[in-house]
Amino acid sequence: MFLRAVYYGLTDGLDNQDPAAAKEWVDERLSKIAKFAGHNIPLWVDFFHEAGISAEHLQSVKDLGLLPFSSKRTLLSRPLDERLGIPEPECVKMSTSGTTGGPMPVYYSKSFFDYVAGLTRFRIRRMQGIPYLKKSVSITYETSAQIANDPNHKSQAPRRGKALGILNPLIGPLYDSMTKRLYISQSIQDIKRGLIDFKPSRLFGSPAYLRMLADLVRVDRSLDLHIDSAISIGEPLDENNRKYIESILRCEVFDGYGTNETGVIASECRCKSGLHIITDSIVVEVLRNGQPVGENEEGDVYVTTLLNKAMPLFKSSSVSSFR
Repeated sequence: MFLRAVYYGLTDGLDNQDPAAAKEWVDERLSKIAKFAGHNIPLWVDFFHEAGISAEHLQSVKDLGLLPFSSKRTLLSRPLDERLGIPEPECVKMSTSGTTGGPMPVYYSKSFFDYVAGLTRFRIRRMQGIPYLKKSVSITYETSAQIANDPNHKSQAPRRGKALGILNPLIGPLYDSMTKRLYISQSIQDIKRGLIDFKPSRLFGSPAYLRMLADLVRVDRSLDLHIDSAISIGEPLDENNRKYIESILRCEVFDGYGTNETGVIASECRCKSGLHIITDSIVVEVLRNGQPVGENEEGDVYVTTLLNKAMPLFKSSSVSSFR
């Protein structure tokens, strides 16, 4: 519910915990989600069994070394009801973009949906020194061309309604007044018009989308969007693109990293000296040939989620490398 999202957003998770205490919390959450999945979700019951371990073996992050890797293929190898931890009607349904082999339905528990909403609306803004009550626009894809080209269709409305429940009639209009999605399948002029009409101060989008918008502003210098900040998501952000977008849009650009399967994985703070992993909801391992990489070495990202009982992931491979 809305109040839970606010609570998650106004707390700092494990950010300000003593490292030893934070490690205890993470180990406890890992143990709890492993036991839940290992006793209730057929996919993970079999996964642990085939690895020759029980869910009770996962007592700490170091025990993840006992597990083989999993992937999107692992999830799709089983019927939906064998990979969900709670009944589908009680889940909030999301979707991946399709960049790794086609769109895939993704399911959040309502509490995890609230957690992600609070994290993005409040906590990450606080990390970056950005006021909470600023309008934001996401420039994004839409897997359905029909939906993307229908300006009257609100593709997030059913999802939001399920998450907010009885508060939706009250909170929904407030949400609509603060947040908007513009789809890349629309023309650049439609996106321009949407930004002018909505007047956001914060943007979300891939570096390619943000650069496209910067190119538009560079050509039309009369176009002043009054953007204060932007978060780059979906693709790696290099410094040349960051500097170009910041100089043309006259805003701060922060880097972020995440997937729809996991929610936010990491984000920059106001210092922009690296990405902070959101350790209270996810375990990130950077491995090469199954072994942790050293400092400044590249490897493949494997993630284990800690809070999403609807569709937990264990030792799951990501699509990008990390350093």
